[in-house]
Amino acid sequence: MTAQTATKKKRGVNWGQVSALPAGANGVWASADGTRLWTVGQGGAIHRSTNGGVTWIPVSSPTSNNLHHVQFSTNQQGFAAGDNGVVLRTVDGGAIWSLLASGATAPVTSLAVAPTGQAWIFAAGLRRTMDGGANWQALPYVAGDPVSVRDGTGREIAR
Repeated sequence: MTAQTATKKKRGVNWGQVSALPAGANGVWASADGTRLWTVGQGGAIHRSTNGGVTWIPVSSPTSNNLHHVQFSTNQQGFAAGDNGVVLRTVDGGAIWSLLASGATAPVTSLAVAPTGQAWIFAAGLRRTMDGGANWQALPYVAGDPVSVRDGTGREIAR
């Protein structure tokens, strides 16, 4: 798989190939300026790039479960999630990742984070942390109901 980056021009967006993603990558996150990128994937793999995806560096992971989602809420705080309800967190820009006790056991199919330390996962039900992952709460959910998480401005951040 190859990575594509977008650069804004006066009249649109141009896409160009920058490099191959690490093998087994399932999810990718990019900083607002497009220079810092993270991928997560098979066997708990985590990789980072500080040059827009030209090169990738593996980062130690505390899990061997497949990871599917990665998001940073600030330059320092990020979350990753995947199979068996696994949720990871970093507070140092991704140098060290810690395994969190989310209480979920099903695969995480959606992850949303906010700069306030709040995060939401959907793993056969909606769960939320208000304190950066130290404590998780199962939120009321009726199977079959559509789920949508919105930030304070009403913008949808998870579905």
